[in-house]
Amino acid sequence: MPILRLCAHAGCKKLIPFNKRYCDKHTIKQKQYGKSWSYSYRKQIYGKYGKFYHSKRWTNMSRAYRAKNPLCVECLKHGKYVHARVVDHIMPIRTEKGWENRWNEDNFQSLCYQCHLKKTKLDQKKFDFPKIKNDKTI
Repeated sequence: MPILRLCAHAGCKKLIPFNKRYCDKHTIKQKQYGKSWSYSYRKQIYGKYGKFYHSKRWTNMSRAYRAKNPLCVECLKHGKYVHARVVDHIMPIRTEKGWENRWNEDNFQSLCYQCHLKKTKLDQKKFDFPKIKNDKTI
């Protein structure tokens, strides 16, 4: 009798041969979604920006800035006191000027998630950033 294991898809209880990862039902889904967000694809899309945002220097600088500026700047303009979760670049780093000023604290602002999402969408329209292929969230 062959050695069996459970399908690797979350919640699937189907037994499959040990040398397979997914059952027939979930193999199709993995082929559809797996390629589009593989490591090499993300690296190709995000390149230097991904490296920047995952660098230790940015992580430390972001935490220090949020400690000094704990409230969302946009919400404060409307009289709301909301805890900031994101340090945003006023001039996006995907622009040439923004990339040059990526470490300048004058180009930072503390935002909550909702305000950051709104600003990012406005920046994409304003600066006409190319959309990421196969990404349905943008």
